Amino acid sequence: MRDQIVPTLNLQRGQFTAKGRDVFSCVVDWELVDWIKAVRARTGALPPIAGASGSFTANTTDGSPKILAHITSQDNASWANLATSYFGLQITTLSDSAHTTVGAIPSTTSGTNVIEPTYTGYTTRYAMAAAAWNAPTAGGAGVASGITNNGAFNMTACTASTSTVIGWFLCDVATTSGNVIAWGSATSVVISTTQTPPAVASGAISLTLL
Repeated sequence: MRDQIVPTLNLQRGQFTAKGRDVFSCVVDWELVDWIKAVRARTGALPPIAGASGSFTANTTDGSPKILAHITSQDNASWANLATSYFGLQITTLSDSAHTTVGAIPSTTSGTNVIEPTYTGYTTRYAMAAAAWNAPTAGGAGVASGITNNGAFNMTACTASTSTVIGWFLCDVATTSGNVIAWGSATSVVISTTQTPPAVASGAISLTLL
């Protein structure tokens, strides 16, 4: 029997889904944010706003760091925290609008569901409570605030078959049907009985808000 290789997943920076944005709809006007980004991309400057112009506050107590703390279940007395978020793997290209849910594992249905690995042994998503995350870092005017995971972990090992992992997501359930909150791509890697378990390095999961 050949020795097993533990493949460390190369995760790209994540983005929030429409569901993830809905969590903050009471405090963030996302249509305005998208418009500001479009104007900035086209002109290199913030658009004029009646009375003033500006951005989300990025200090340690308000604005985008607080939103990032909320989405990762960290202390935030001003809003009710989300329950634990769960990290999963996906084997098809995700889309913000088309993939907003997960099914019960094995989540292989099409439609709006993320398609998860089908290898034998992929039985649960990885629970990421508040302690699994670093504190959000504050950005500033034109600089994104960010958050990353603060420890390495492994997903469940492959005992038979194979799956090619090309991305990741965060959702609100461990094994059943639920909502995708954020997602990102990953460098393609085949998970097999000789390349297992899928490993996630400390700091590999990254989310930002500008």
